[in-house]
Amino acid sequence: MHGSLTDLNQAKNIITKIWYEAVNEVKGERAVEKVLQDNDLPKPDQIISIGKAASSMFKAAFHHYLKDEKEPENINGLVITKYDHSEALPSHIKHSNIKQWESSHPIPDQNSLLAGKDALENISMMPPASKLLLLISGGASSLAEVLSENVSIEGLLSLNSDLLKSGADIEKINTKRKLISKIKGGKLLSHFKGKHATTIAISDVPNGNLEVLGSGIGSGALINKKTTTFNAYLAATNETARNKAAECAKELGFEIIENSESLYDDITPLSKNLSHRLKTGPKGIYIWGGEPTVKLPDNPGEGGRNQALGLLLAKQIKDEENIAIIVAGTDGTDGPTNAAGAIIDGSTFQRSNEAEEAIKEANAGPYLKSMEALFTSGPTGTNVMDLIIAIKF
Repeated sequence: MHGSLTDLNQAKNIITKIWYEAVNEVKGERAVEKVLQDNDLPKPDQIISIGKAASSMFKAAFHHYLKDEKEPENINGLVITKYDHSEALPSHIKHSNIKQWESSHPIPDQNSLLAGKDALENISMMPPASKLLLLISGGASSLAEVLSENVSIEGLLSLNSDLLKSGADIEKINTKRKLISKIKGGKLLSHFKGKHATTIAISDVPNGNLEVLGSGIGSGALINKKTTTFNAYLAATNETARNKAAECAKELGFEIIENSESLYDDITPLSKNLSHRLKTGPKGIYIWGGEPTVKLPDNPGEGGRNQALGLLLAKQIKDEENIAIIVAGTDGTDGPTNAAGAIIDGSTFQRSNEAEEAIKEANAGPYLKSMEALFTSGPTGTNVMDLIIAIKF
């Protein structure tokens, strides 16, 4: 197929297929089920799932442990996820003791506080012989919170807004979030008095660091090790998705030129670096993952970091006729928008003055939409940072 590829639309179809194959590989249900199949973990008395992939991860645990339950009303569970990211639970447990919260991301809201309070109370009330399964995915920092004394919701919103605008990386952001929280940094599990706790995580942070993921909401660092055993498992990472993308590309007959977790820079220098490698490099598939940073103006427009990076890349490859790129969040949402990111080529940066203004105002979304260059997948049931699939032919 590689030798016969001459059409940009065909190229976009190929990288779209590769992107979806990669994301499906790390979907919550698939990733959690694999961990549960590979490890002999005790059946939990309660399952708490927090993050953008919370519904998908919870369904995997339910099917694994509880599909044969004759009295599903005795099942205890709590699912906390982003608005519009809930997935329908199996019909025969609709009357059981499963509670679902939807709250806001990337800026928390009142529901985030109610959901966090619910999670803390549920864990605190579990008896000494009980077993807990905690499922954590990216977005948990914003979706569930219990504030320290003397911190108001206004202070919480201001802190998160300032951090997101600052261009700081996720580790620095989550370090600040821990300081004002009663459930971050391992504090949530410090309230667990049961016999055994397990955390299974889908990581949207570098190196799958459980102390950084969700600001450490699934960390067992402060658990009482004299009375409680604790295990943690990493179910899926950006590397998992990238390697699946490479496998898919090879099956389609393409050479993998790069496959690296290297998107850890501000989007402006990153766009120049990546485009240079594409323009000067050999033909084939380029796969990059990670989470770039962006410093926002005081009143940013519409679009997340992937849309902004996509438009900057479009500027750098303007008039190139043999390059197409998808840059998108694996969770299916890019910042506070419904798009996952952008799919661009050498013709995307046509109306230069309008495009430059969109870059300046952090308002890439409307311009990309006008060029039919938004990439929309809908919620994916996972979150392993961002994924770029580029093709040069």
